[in-house]
Amino acid sequence: MKTLRLLFVLFVVSLVSGQLKAQSDSYRPFVEDGKSWVVENMVWWPLEIKEYFIEGDTVVAGQACKKVMLRAFNLETDVETVSLVYPIFEYNRQVFYYPNGSQEPIMLYDFASKPGDIVTLGGFEDDPTRTERFEIVKTLTPADGFPFNGLLANDIDGHISPDMDVPSFTWVETIGCVLGHTPFEKHPWNDQMAGLFGWLRECRVGDEILYENSDMITRWEDGDMNGDFIANGTDVTTLYDYLIGPKSSLLRYRCIIDRIDLNGDGVVNGADVTALYNLLLRQ
Repeated sequence: MKTLRLLFVLFVVSLVSGQLKAQSDSYRPFVEDGKSWVVENMVWWPLEIKEYFIEGDTVVAGQACKKVMLRAFNLETDVETVSLVYPIFEYNRQVFYYPNGSQEPIMLYDFASKPGDIVTLGGFEDDPTRTERFEIVKTLTPADGFPFNGLLANDIDGHISPDMDVPSFTWVETIGCVLGHTPFEKHPWNDQMAGLFGWLRECRVGDEILYENSDMITRWEDGDMNGDFIANGTDVTTLYDYLIGPKSSLLRYRCIIDRIDLNGDGVVNGADVTALYNLLLRQ
């Protein structure tokens, strides 16, 4: 009988520990090898496409870090640049970065915080060493329309949009900012309806899409992919570059009205290049 009781206790303990492990494993880290974010900067028209990506290792002040890189493509000058944003690391659901040249880390996100918590965070484009205090207002779940759990926050140091009574910062686990910002910079949502807006279009690890902004997806039936108002063979090359060519990581999303499902199969991929080729050159 004692043996049966012991076996039952061990079974219950293993069951509970398995459930706890499943819960702890449900959090997917923000910092992952091979992760990338595609951001579109625009006012009334797209001006620049940015790809943030994690690539390579480094050590700062004895702390092992990953390097956040930025590949930017200027749509007006057709110039592409690659630069280091900063080293980054994650510990206990808290994401930290080192401003260039600094030996002191600054917290970018605290995904372990709960409503009522006050957290001091950085991540400001004008000054990477600047920090602000944020009050966590509410937790978000995938039922709120996001692919992972998240947080709603107020900037209690006074940088919330003046005409809005709702929290203007939304942070989603694994991804970061998704509403009108980049994942590594903090801007109030639609702040004063002015300035250069950044729209997160996609977050992925390799071929796995973690987040996709499809609010503006339309179908360009006329085949004018490069926006020169003429549908001809040059549009095939343009679409190829957008979808599967050497610039696809930056231009995966159509830079005027987003992505183009040319053959109407519900998927934007290389088959649309063939469809456009047949449409324009094999009539």
